Amino acid sequence: MTKKNNQNNLFFRNNSHGFTLIEMLIAVFMFSTVMAVASGFFAKIMVLQRRIFLMQQVQENINFILESMAREIRVGHLCPLPTSCQSNTVLDLEHPINGIIQYSLTGDQVQRIENGTVTIISSSAVKFTRLNFIVSGIENYDGKQPKVTIILRARATGGEQFSEINAQTTVSQRLLSDDFRQ
Repeated sequence: MTKKNNQNNLFFRNNSHGFTLIEMLIAVFMFSTVMAVASGFFAKIMVLQRRIFLMQQVQENINFILESMAREIRVGHLCPLPTSCQSNTVLDLEHPINGIIQYSLTGDQVQRIENGTVTIISSSAVKFTRLNFIVSGIENYDGKQPKVTIILRARATGGEQFSEINAQTTVSQRLLSDDFRQ
């Protein structure tokens, strides 16, 4: 009798150490649910990261272009030729060191022409769809400080993601020439 009780105890002891089929199915279901939610979050984070990278690319390129234009506008003389600055898509200025400089949009790239030498100053990864210049303070010698408002739109595309930024800034010349002083 004691032997039979020992066998029964061994049977129950061995059986109590494992998982039942239902316990295993519940554990696998819970694990797969948690993994599905986590992978969904990971996919969303990756899409967001790509979009932020594209936005950073566009913003850095816009900042570079606006800053390089602003440096030359501040020290240059706007619209040095009688026919220049009649279009709002081209900006002509005379830089004291670099000579005649022209900024314009060619295709989807911003170009700078310095004494006949053409340079693309925008990144090939960023496409510009708008570049306008509004020049004020030089016509009719109204005594106002010459300034240029630059309006642009740029876009970067990576796969299905894209990022587009509109930017506008106004830059004035540092010094008024004798023609504009009252």
